[in-house]
Amino acid sequence: MYFSNPPKAPGVEFYTEAFRLLIKYNDRVGVENLYEVMKEEKIPADDKLIDEIESYIVKAREEAWYN
Repeated sequence: MYFSNPPKAPGVEFYTEAFRLLIKYNDRVGVENLYEVMKEEKIPADDKLIDEIESYIVKAREEAWYN
């Protein structure tokens, strides 16, 4: 993306891979931040990915000992 000529914006594949890695390494704050960026950029995502993200956020908030 960065080295493309001309540069292009990241697509849904980039966000899907990023979410999977953040969830794998249990980074709730990273998932929340990237989810907000994805919504602001209006990246179309399938319902399965959105459900996975939202269920992870709910589960991670319940398990967190801090807010």
